[in-house]
This record gives sequence, C-alpha cells and structure tokens, in this order.
Amino acid sequence: MLLIGITNASELPVGQIVRKEQTIYGSIIYRFPKDFAESIEYLSDKRFDPTVFISKILPLQDYEKAYELALSGNFAKILIDFQNKEEQS
Repeated sequence: MLLIGITNASELPVGQIVRKEQTIYGSIIYRFPKDFAESIEYLSDKRFDPTVFISKILPLQDYEKAYELALSGNFAKILIDFQNKEEQS
C-alpha cells in the first residue's frame, strides 16, 4: 500500500491490512542530511534553474492562502516572502 501527498485524514482498509499482514511506512520525502547537501549543491550550480518549480510567491500575511494552495495539489512549490507585501506569480 502506498499513500502519497499531504492529507489531514485518510481512510484505510484496516481489515485488509490485518488479514494480509501489510505494513504501512511513513516518509518525510527526503533523507536528511544527504538530500539537503545535494540540494544545496544543485542550487549552487549556475546551470540549474530552480524557478521552474516555483508556482507562486506569497507574502507572509497570506500564509493561510499559501497553505490552502499547497493542499490543493495544483502547485509545485509555493514560497513565502518575508520581505514583500504583495503576491508574485
């Protein structure tokens, strides 16, 4: 069984899990510190353009909107800008 994404709640077929002796694993999507170090290396490379992954940049006061948009699953990355007060696309 594989669950992908962020969710507030999930319904699991408990009977099936028990009868088939299935195991459920959770993951935070990356392996720290290895993935973090690789990310910094990529970001340092001038050939790598991280902006292609950024869907929206929202000001800090719109953090609730940013969270809702992230939960929608329709965006790659949504950034919070702690300095600007206006939304950027």
